[in-house]
Amino acid sequence: MCLVILFAIFVASSFVKTVRTRITGIPSDLGVSFEDVLFHADDGIALSGWYLENPTSSTTIIIIHDRDRDRSDSQMGLLNLQVDYAKQGFSVLSFDLRGCGESTGKHGHLGQLETLDIDAAVLYVRRRKVQDSIVLHGFGLGAALAIEVGAKNQDVTAIVADAPMNSFSYILRKNYIWMPSFIFRVSGYFSKMIYESDPYCLQLIEKVKNIRTPIFFIHSEYDQLVPVWNSINLCASSTNPHHYLWIHENHLGHCTYYFDNPAEYFLRVKDFISKFAPIPIHVIRDSTQNHIEQKVS
Repeated sequence: MCLVILFAIFVASSFVKTVRTRITGIPSDLGVSFEDVLFHADDGIALSGWYLENPTSSTTIIIIHDRDRDRSDSQMGLLNLQVDYAKQGFSVLSFDLRGCGESTGKHGHLGQLETLDIDAAVLYVRRRKVQDSIVLHGFGLGAALAIEVGAKNQDVTAIVADAPMNSFSYILRKNYIWMPSFIFRVSGYFSKMIYESDPYCLQLIEKVKNIRTPIFFIHSEYDQLVPVWNSINLCASSTNPHHYLWIHENHLGHCTYYFDNPAEYFLRVKDFISKFAPIPIHVIRDSTQNHIEQKVS
């Protein structure tokens, strides 16, 4: 029995192990000025990010990356996406979740504590721009976290959820399919007790049933990491008429549709946001100048 417990603790440590990637670009590389920012979650974790402010905007977008990624992730095109938002006149906050990129924290927490990071980001935006509408745009785990926080945080105006999972336990179970169910459950227990990382903490079906915040679910039909039925079931469980589902037919990949089809993706997302938050005047931002040039779209 002792060997079983020791093995379960070892597996629990692998549950929370994350890959810390390096930032591979900055917004000014793409012609947009930005500000390096640092803010803190309630438990003291320091979160590093970028703030792309447009003083004339009334809507701020918060970008939330996936697990084992960072705010500049090139495979999903996150740097380009936040620049697209900024050039369309939105204010943008992007940051690294705990244990990722340049933020502090030794490892991830399967969503259990990352919700504190999202709350801190929302609070940071609210303090910077009191009257702004706030839109969360998350990918993978970031999408699930956006829904989790949006269900209880009244400062969130709308959510764009690209490939959210209903529960992180499903993703882990796929990776440990060889493991007996009993050992997996025991490992999950130790993950929660030792590492504050509960594989079952994100149970979004129940949250989505009653959430009033508008959600735009986005998913590729052949996403092999987070199957499309996650978004289908989440959207179907809701009676909110402002929950929408967009499935990319015949598309492979996880959270890569923007990277493959940026113009279509951005237009669809912008159309969703326009239903619930102010859309700014088309703005061309130049990092080499101190002014903002406005154009009528």
